[in-house]
Amino acid sequence: RRMLSLMSATTPSGRLYSIDARLRPNGRSGLLVSSVDAFKRYQMEEAWVWELQALTRARAFAGDTQTAQQFAVIREDVLTTARDKTMIKTDVLAMRERLRKEHGNTKPLKHGHGGLLDIEFVVQLGLLLNASEHPEVIASAQVTTQLKALHDCGWLSTDAHRILDSAYAQLSHARLQAGLVDDSASVKITPLLSIAQALCDEILG
Repeated sequence: RRMLSLMSATTPSGRLYSIDARLRPNGRSGLLVSSVDAFKRYQMEEAWVWELQALTRARAFAGDTQTAQQFAVIREDVLTTARDKTMIKTDVLAMRERLRKEHGNTKPLKHGHGGLLDIEFVVQLGLLLNASEHPEVIASAQVTTQLKALHDCGWLSTDAHRILDSAYAQLSHARLQAGLVDDSASVKITPLLSIAQALCDEILG
């Protein structure tokens, strides 16, 4: 509890990290800390699709260098494992709909139709569908770099990449303007964002 409190402390610049301990393996009953071997075994054998989505954005940012390197290897092994593509797409879409129902329009920049999360879900879907054949798409945990990688491997057309990349940048800028800890502000729907919304709907199904 002390660690969680420190990591989620509110500073003059905003909250450090928003941590949801329920998202650990095995949910509320799971351990907050696991061994490297246990983490690998869980990710390879038991992880849900939404946990694989989270892994596409995961990166080591502190701690022991050797452990960070082990994590990077595990992340690549897990994400490049071939999976049922129909199941992946179905589960990704189901999670997106669940989040949309839970959050509604409370944070339109992030959770709104065609918002940041829609674009991130498109990217995560692309990574999970292509990483087994194109492991280079998961080399980075940054959305904009991942978008380019999905374009380079042929999953996104040049127009789709340009639209989603520009829309993500516009939405991110608007969210920063709204405040680091308050993204309840709305954003003016430009022609670019309208096209991005339609594209996200087309890709996610």
